[in-house]
Parts: sequence; structure tokens; C-alpha cells
Amino acid sequence: AKALESQEFLDNILKESRGPLVILAMGTNDAFGEHIAAPEQFAAVYEALVGAILASGRKAVLVTLPPLENDKSQSQMFSGTNLDAYNAVVRAAGARHGLLVADINAVLTKLRLKTLVSQTVDGVHLTAAAAVVWRDTVYAVARQALAQPVK
Repeated sequence: AKALESQEFLDNILKESRGPLVILAMGTNDAFGEHIAAPEQFAAVYEALVGAILASGRKAVLVTLPPLENDKSQSQMFSGTNLDAYNAVVRAAGARHGLLVADINAVLTKLRLKTLVSQTVDGVHLTAAAAVVWRDTVYAVARQALAQPVK
């Protein structure tokens, strides 16, 4: 899914669920193909998604987008420049709303520099090992968010 097309989907989830926390992890597909979302478009939509989550009375954890591996074929179908801009939007939204951000981009970038091990199968989609890092990082931040007092 694209963030630009997900407001109705999120509204339905918020209406039909009762969980205390929503993890917002989307945006990579907005930088895919011929119809790439401008950073300003992404920012407006992302802000609306965060606003809907917070208006529902739930806590939110925001998740940055994983880095592309430009030496693999599928990555060429995505705009790395836009993904960088989207990650800045995610981080800024977290700071603006006082939300925790699971900075997957920073974690995976640091890990790849340290280990020199590929983290994607095709330049975009995470390997099983990188998916475990994603899961563990996001879950740790989610547990931290759940432990915080309600504002």
C-alpha cells in the first residue's frame, strides 16, 4: 500500500480495533515507479495519518523506511532521494508530536556498514535476518511506548 492511498484503510482499522497502540510503517511504495509522491504530498498525508491515530486516543510508534541497496536491481525502481525525504518527514512528525520513532533506516544502515552483509533480497525487500532486526527494533520501541504514561 501507499501512504497516499491509506487513509480510508487506517480509518477502518481504527474503527474496528481497540488496541492501545498503532505502529505506522509505510512509505516505501510512495517512492515507487512512475507516480512518485513528492515529499510535500507525503508529508501532508503522513501528518493526516498520525493525526487520525492520535485523535483515536491511541499511542503511536512511527517507523522510518529501510535503506535501499542500490547495487541490486529492484532498488532502481524507487527514488532513494524521496525515501530520504520521507524519512525526514517521519522523524519530524515524531518530534513534533512527541512520539517514539523506530529508526529502522539508521539501525540497518549502521549494521550494514559494520557487517558488510546484504540486508535485502532485491535491493528493497528485507532478507529474513534483516526482517528480524526490523521486528526486534520496532517491538522494543513499541514496548517502550506502551510503558509511557498517557498524555
